[in-house]
Amino acid sequence: MAHWRKKAAEGFTLIELAVVTVILGVLLAVLRPSIGLTQSAAIADQMERIADAGTENWLILAAAAQINPAQPGALIASNYYMTDAIFQGLPAIAPAYQAIYKSTDIKPLNYLAVPMPGASGNGTYVLKALPNIQLGMGWQVTTGTIDFTFSYTPVEVTQLLVDRIQTGTTLNMGNNMYYVGPTLFYNCNFVNYCTVHMIRKVIQ
Repeated sequence: MAHWRKKAAEGFTLIELAVVTVILGVLLAVLRPSIGLTQSAAIADQMERIADAGTENWLILAAAAQINPAQPGALIASNYYMTDAIFQGLPAIAPAYQAIYKSTDIKPLNYLAVPMPGASGNGTYVLKALPNIQLGMGWQVTTGTIDFTFSYTPVEVTQLLVDRIQTGTTLNMGNNMYYVGPTLFYNCNFVNYCTVHMIRKVIQ
């Protein structure tokens, strides 16, 4: 113990510092892939949470307003963008529907995504977990679905989402749309990014 106290007081030699630096470098190299995988998984989780919670909120609101959930319901939103109504809540609801909105247990999803800087009011959002990812929502009346579109999704996050549906599936790169079951399709027309579409049924 006295030896280490003396050593600390005297300082470390260049060789000892070099050894410590090498060890730290090796540890970082070993841990970096797992850290990156954890971050990608957290982003994928948030994307799925947005699609699931956004669909649930819309179904509750559509039922309370007694409208067809396959319709965009633009009149419910004060500025005609239902994405704002889902993520901002009451401030984005048209006055005629505010009492109905208040009667529900809907919680706005602004803790998951916020309006894209410089594009506020056009229904485009960015994820809080990774602001590079842009989010939009589209209603498909003929299929009774909502399309949650995530632009600029990192390739590694897209691969994780695909694996969760079809394990071991290799990601296809290019401009074509690739379908992974009925709930997800994507295209990777950039080297490092993809556009991911998460499909959620609102009419069975």
